[in-house]
Amino acid sequence: MIGAGVFPLHLADVRIPEGDPRSGKPFPVVAHAVAHRDGVFLFDTGIGTGNAEIDEVFAPVRISLQDALAVHGIVMADVTAVANCHLHFDHSGQNALFPGRPIFAQEREFRMVHEPWTTRCPSGSTSPGCRTSSSTARPGSRRGSD
Repeated sequence: MIGAGVFPLHLADVRIPEGDPRSGKPFPVVAHAVAHRDGVFLFDTGIGTGNAEIDEVFAPVRISLQDALAVHGIVMADVTAVANCHLHFDHSGQNALFPGRPIFAQEREFRMVHEPWTTRCPSGSTSPGCRTSSSTARPGSRRGSD
């Protein structure tokens, strides 16, 4: 593993849907690796695979997490813990790659993916993928604090 530091990880580019002022240009998905004497703390894990709706709406061009870490001399086994700024698909999609390692999330985000009555999107939202139905817990998510 490399020395201590904070390293940006470019994990994907997505297409922003029509109607958003950012549409028409690739939008980067970025995570960060914080290397310290005890290992690497990963902040966000990027977009996962296997979701047809996300692939259709956002057309992600993915860079594997393993390859993004390798650019900085980091291997997956160096990662000792993960935190997600929030649990959207582009921040927590690859959490399952870290079984047995702590994964931290804000209490509010944790509740939103673990309590079926919680609304996942703002009231009246027309964004693709927004639903007010039950949602599925993200693998590895643990309660944190707001």
